[in-house]
Amino acid sequence: MTTAQAIETVRRVGSITAHGGKLRLAFPETDAAALAPVISVLSTRKDGALAILLDPSETLNRAGVRILQSLERGYIIAIPHASDGLEVRRALEVLGMGRLPVWVVAS
Repeated sequence: MTTAQAIETVRRVGSITAHGGKLRLAFPETDAAALAPVISVLSTRKDGALAILLDPSETLNRAGVRILQSLERGYIIAIPHASDGLEVRRALEVLGMGRLPVWVVAS
């Protein structure tokens, strides 16, 4: 079962969201046993599930992240201090910008 299939399986009977670098699942207790293999897939592939659930561009926009272009250094990521965290760093990785220089700026 792929990560996307596991997410869709949970959505058929309940809901799944990502917040603060964690997955949150809600489903009827009667479905817990049937969803055990799905939960196992999601827990072992948590990073992939978070990437699917969080639109990386929206995460960066919401956090106030700016992509700056410098004549000397190429692209630089500017992250407001109050927004710097795991979700923002993951979004940068998903978009292929995880290796760019990062400036954490005062909010």
